[in-house]
Amino acid sequence: MSTWDVKVETDIDAAPEVVWKILADFENWDDWHGPGIEIKQEAERPKQLIFHAGPLPVAINLSGVKVIDGTSIQWIGALPFSRSLLYGKRKLVVEAISKGSCRFTQEESFFGLLSPLFRKKLSKLYQKNYSRFNENMKSVAESQSNNRLHSDRFSAASRLQTG
Repeated sequence: MSTWDVKVETDIDAAPEVVWKILADFENWDDWHGPGIEIKQEAERPKQLIFHAGPLPVAINLSGVKVIDGTSIQWIGALPFSRSLLYGKRKLVVEAISKGSCRFTQEESFFGLLSPLFRKKLSKLYQKNYSRFNENMKSVAESQSNNRLHSDRFSAASRLQTG
């Protein structure tokens, strides 16, 4: 697919491996994706994404899940029993841009019979949400990267003092 309804790219001052580790940790997605998100898994792959719309939980069934380790996660998400009406194809990508930094991209396009009616509203909402999620990812990843760098420097200094 060459065009997306939503595309958010964020440059992060952390190695791609740091961002990938956070992204692939489905049990802790709420650390960066926001509170109340849950990813149910089957055979270590995402099967369902659950979030809250107000007080109500909303379950999105995930199919066609593709994980390219260290690089990307992709799926098709739809409400139960509504795939022909409205569904989205989402892709999350981590790519190196220089030593010690990477770009995190989230993309989504909408399909189905109702997509022409909802595409503009969903695109605007998702653009806003994905921008916030990407900024959260940037904050978490850069914090972890800085903690690791500080820990590595402390270990090296300790070795010098004892050696």
